[in-house]
Amino acid sequence: MVSLITAKRLSAFALLSPVHRLFSSASHSVVPNATSHSGSQSSNPLPNQPNVDHETVRETLSCYSDDWKRRSSSSTGSRPIATSPTPPRPSTRCWTFLRYVTAHLVNEAIATFHRLEEFNLKDEISFCNLVDAPCEYKHVVEAHELCFLGKNKDLGFNVNDTKIHNMILRGWFKMGWWSKCREFWEEMDKKGVKKDLHSYSIYMDIMCKSGKPWKAVKLYKEMKKKGMKLDVVVYNTVIRAIGVSDVRILVLGYLGR
Repeated sequence: MVSLITAKRLSAFALLSPVHRLFSSASHSVVPNATSHSGSQSSNPLPNQPNVDHETVRETLSCYSDDWKRRSSSSTGSRPIATSPTPPRPSTRCWTFLRYVTAHLVNEAIATFHRLEEFNLKDEISFCNLVDAPCEYKHVVEAHELCFLGKNKDLGFNVNDTKIHNMILRGWFKMGWWSKCREFWEEMDKKGVKKDLHSYSIYMDIMCKSGKPWKAVKLYKEMKKKGMKLDVVVYNTVIRAIGVSDVRILVLGYLGR
């Protein structure tokens, strides 16, 4: 154990020995000239001193390496640092809208979306992120006004898309406004908006949470009849709806006795 420690100390001293030799060789020539009052010597006599061992200087400098590229690649996830400005990713724009909406600054989020046109970033993905952010944090009224109440003249995107309607429907669901959810669901039929798997999943959950689980089972049968490919969310929702329906039947039957 002692020999191992001694070996480590000796190896560390061996690494520092070039530096030690450099300063020891330079100290004999620098110090006397620094204390000289003749004024004939220059203020920095080190490069002109014949006692400097240039081989030692080269050996000392070779002990150091430029690890800037290695540090930059490790800090950026093994990717080189971009030498030219790159546009922000859609996730960055999404978080920008979310930050504004969580601070109840919906108008500022909309203004930020319009400013994206200056940087050629105003696209459909940004618009979907803008609509989804207020719906996520209970500002669905503003999102609904933006899309359907005449404030979308200069948006340049199709607001009668199924994805946009699903976001608004989920926003009403998060608010717990069940009558508004039903009204919006019927409005989708009037507009001819095609309802997909996510539309039915959201509305089935609405039916369960609003105390009408048997309607969720009815929606499930409607989806099966249309030949839609169901996922685990739909099955979990319908199982919960059946369980709640059976409990209600048992409770009502017990109270009716």
